[in-house]
Amino acid sequence: MSPISSRSVSVVRRGTDLIARARPICVPRLLSLLMTACCTASGSVFVSACGADDAASSASTAADGGDVGSAVADGAVVDGGALTDGASDPDANDAASHCTAAPNTPGGSDGAGGCFPDEASTGVPSGLVLTKYTGPCTLKSDNAGATVVLDGVDATSCGILAVYDVAVEIKNSVVPVIDRTNDNGSVDIRDSEARGPGWVGGVLWGSNITATRVEVTGGQHSVHCEGHCTVVDSWLHAQEAPTGSATHNNAFISNGGSAIVVRHNSLFCSPADNGAGGGCTADASIFGDFDALSDITFEQNLFVATPSGGYCGTFGYNPGKTYGSNPANIHVTGNVFQRGTNQKCGVFGPVTSFLDANGNTWSANRYDDGTAITP
Repeated sequence: MSPISSRSVSVVRRGTDLIARARPICVPRLLSLLMTACCTASGSVFVSACGADDAASSASTAADGGDVGSAVADGAVVDGGALTDGASDPDANDAASHCTAAPNTPGGSDGAGGCFPDEASTGVPSGLVLTKYTGPCTLKSDNAGATVVLDGVDATSCGILAVYDVAVEIKNSVVPVIDRTNDNGSVDIRDSEARGPGWVGGVLWGSNITATRVEVTGGQHSVHCEGHCTVVDSWLHAQEAPTGSATHNNAFISNGGSAIVVRHNSLFCSPADNGAGGGCTADASIFGDFDALSDITFEQNLFVATPSGGYCGTFGYNPGKTYGSNPANIHVTGNVFQRGTNQKCGVFGPVTSFLDANGNTWSANRYDDGTAITP
């Protein structure tokens, strides 16, 4: 178990290389993790949540004992486990004085007393060696129970975790693509890393998804939300635009839906134009392609200057789309847009047109130099 300190050093494996890495730890957050307890349906299993490294791979035993790790890794079901609403955790960000990068960059000051998310403040907290997940990759009530908890595991061997009619809670883990497009289940993922190498689609994909302090990499899109999603304090980046493919990328995208909250994240559509029509659309896009857009909030996010996206944000008003003429209750508030090398954030500008009607609001959005942005 890691000692309680302001800094922790861990050894992580990326591919075949072992890397020693230090990352800052928020002590109140670590204390909270140390006090977390979880009992399986059969009782008598206590899970002690030490901090864990945000890139740690699988290992045969958990840091505090193989039996505990195995019980969770094998798909232990916790009856009555309540999923949270994903509200921003006041301990998710260190004080601004502890930020590790320049202001208005991932890891840098957000101008409001915290730091924008980066790899050090998202993913699995430092200190835990992950256990290989051996449970089912398709999660249904008939093979997994009503509620499933994955804690302290590396589940990337699954390739895809398909979630059906179950409530899935994922914490302190590394997972592959999560497909939540089936039935009426839900996913609450926090303090974890989601990876989608080679995947065409969203790494976190579907509806009823809550993501808190998650680092998402790979895939065509980091998060593809079909409605009822909350993404908070997370780092969405490193999508893929394969050579020769006309793949369009986004850090966050919805093609229709409602009840969506995207708050205090670092959003970066990072692929460059690949010469075949592939590259970024925007850091965040909502389009009325397949359903109406309503009750959607983008608040206090960092929009990182994108190398290939026409704009950094597009917020629903696009009359050329089936449902693009009347987005309603779209709230874009207090976001920071990096100027980047061309001083515009995107190739053409920070945002596309914004409909000032239907309860939509635009306020206090600015460039990283403080200049107000008016769409």
